Amino acid sequence: MRVVALIKEILAATPGREAEDAERLSLLLWAATHGVISLQINKPTLRWPRATALVEELMRAMIRPGAAAS
Repeated sequence: MRVVALIKEILAATPGREAEDAERLSLLLWAATHGVISLQINKPTLRWPRATALVEELMRAMIRPGAAAS
């Protein structure tokens, strides 16, 4: 799976995270992404930011904790 390969590359380049499980992290990201979409569908009256912006921020936070949000 391409996502797992990309996450492995990122983890390998991040000191202290080389041994983390990229497959598990990819599953967490997949579940979280579906959660964002599900919440927006099921709670349409909330003032949601764009789904893509939320998912991008979520992925950055999980893959590169401490990195500045854009």
